[in-house]
Amino acid sequence: MTTNVNTNGIAPETVKTAVESALPGIFADQRWRMVGRYKFIGEVDGVRAAVVLATRSPGYDTYALNKGDFDRLLAGKRGGKVDAAYVVITETNALGARTYRGDMEAERLGEMLKGVPPRDGRFGAFYTLPPSILTDGVAYPDDWFGADL
Repeated sequence: MTTNVNTNGIAPETVKTAVESALPGIFADQRWRMVGRYKFIGEVDGVRAAVVLATRSPGYDTYALNKGDFDRLLAGKRGGKVDAAYVVITETNALGARTYRGDMEAERLGEMLKGVPPRDGRFGAFYTLPPSILTDGVAYPDDWFGADL
């Protein structure tokens, strides 16, 4: 019988449990290290993990996810550089302080983003994520494109 394990020899359910339990504390937990404006890496119970932030700033209704960072996150997961890849959904206040709002496995979000065009921004192309992504893990078509389309 073959056991389903990742490249680090850790069972998928262990990876998911370890990382997801640590994500709500990502901004204070010493196991996580910021490696870019919106990127974190860490090791949780032997699981190598990478995170890209989707942020919502004051005055905006949606969360912004940098496309380049997200593409590199997915490539790192697929290439075996990390055992787990997540997008952490966060709000930023006027002073720049971040608050954790939720998370999603990067590969799952990547499937949801297929066919969604990125927008151009000051830091490169980005995706907008609707608030409904937090409530039920689903982004409805009207949320992505607007009800008037």
